[in-house]
Amino acid sequence: MSWSWNDTSSKSFSVSSQKRDGERHRDGTSNDGGNTWNWGNWVPSASSYNWGNWYNVTYSGPTLSGSSFSISGSTVKPTSNNTGSSSRTGTITVSNSGDSATLSLSQGINRDYDYRIRVSSNSYNFSSGGGSTTITVYPEERTGTGNPVVWGSWTASSTGSYDLSTSSLPSGISASKSGNTVTVTATANSSTSSGRSGSFTVTHYNTAYSGSRPSASVSITQDRKVSVETREVRKYFFSVSPSSLDFTSDGGSKSVTVTSYYQTATQTSTDNGPWLPASPTFSGKTGVTPSAGSSSNSAFSVSSVSGSSGTYTVNVTASSNSSTSNRSGSFDISQSRSGNYSDFTSDDSSLNVRLSQSGEDNTVDITYTVINNSGRYLNGVQLGYSIGTERRTIFTASTIGINEQRSGRAIISKGTVIWNIVSTPQVSIIPSSGYYNNGDSIVFSLNPFK
Repeated sequence: MSWSWNDTSSKSFSVSSQKRDGERHRDGTSNDGGNTWNWGNWVPSASSYNWGNWYNVTYSGPTLSGSSFSISGSTVKPTSNNTGSSSRTGTITVSNSGDSATLSLSQGINRDYDYRIRVSSNSYNFSSGGGSTTITVYPEERTGTGNPVVWGSWTASSTGSYDLSTSSLPSGISASKSGNTVTVTATANSSTSSGRSGSFTVTHYNTAYSGSRPSASVSITQDRKVSVETREVRKYFFSVSPSSLDFTSDGGSKSVTVTSYYQTATQTSTDNGPWLPASPTFSGKTGVTPSAGSSSNSAFSVSSVSGSSGTYTVNVTASSNSSTSNRSGSFDISQSRSGNYSDFTSDDSSLNVRLSQSGEDNTVDITYTVINNSGRYLNGVQLGYSIGTERRTIFTASTIGINEQRSGRAIISKGTVIWNIVSTPQVSIIPSSGYYNNGDSIVFSLNPFK
């Protein structure tokens, strides 16, 4: 007899104690007065008897073993609900003179089952380019006994014991099941306005489970296609050194050095947004051959540009200037530009080089010595030169003694006539005129006039 854990109802049993008699015989002969016998076969055979009818006989019992049950007459029941974690058992025994019989008793335990399902990740996002990923599924179960129920540890359910539902996945995303692995695949998303989103669900499968089955959902998303543009930007460098050239009246050739090149960087724009980074890092060096224009004054000749790799030379030649007037002029050097550069280049694309040339110098720088060889003291002596009607003084002395020398320095015009003015008459100057070169040293003698 068996009862569930919370069943304490009485159950009846009955005892039947009966007996029957059986007989068989065999014949035998003895030749030694009964000491030994020669037996024949049993009749009936040795494996059967001639049985009589059954008839009731008394018996002992019933006897109960097992404290979790109680017996009253021919009824037996559990003494209480079984709230433990193991089954209860007992035995009823009855016997007569020739036999015994037992009745097994059992009361089950309160046993319950619990199920759950987990996933390795509850969400996954694909880039717009698509691809595939795997999600691991963990269907699990546990058993509990007793009242209140005491649960055992979670253990893995059999592999693949779950259902996969993909009805909530959008077009372009699919999922398939293999064992405890779900493979999710997304095709490339060509839409630039919207992404994709959806989910799939795994539900634990077990026929022993009653009620709604546990499930887990995984959210799947995919980015929209992003419009990405890149561009090269340039930063131009342009300078000239020196920025002006000065020539003497003799003319000659001089040169300027031009630095002309650009560096590059890369910027990116996403979805027609701003170009980033706003202040990129420029690198490299690409030379740009500049152009040199003609001089604004034909006395200066500008040559073509030479050089490479960002460093260039422009030669300028000035003809000799026989005029006392200075010359001036200039010429432009320009840099040709292309690409995206306006946000990053501060150097002007056109540079101006000033040109100048001195006129011829019409003076000479001389040193002189004045010697009084007149044989007398002289008062109010003046020494000078004339240019046309203009007279210019280079030496004066209120008094100069006999044989006295006076020295000095003067800048005079070329080809001038030296003259003297003295308060005492009858004095002449030697030399009285002359053409002098720059740096000459001249001795002027004041002599008696003859």
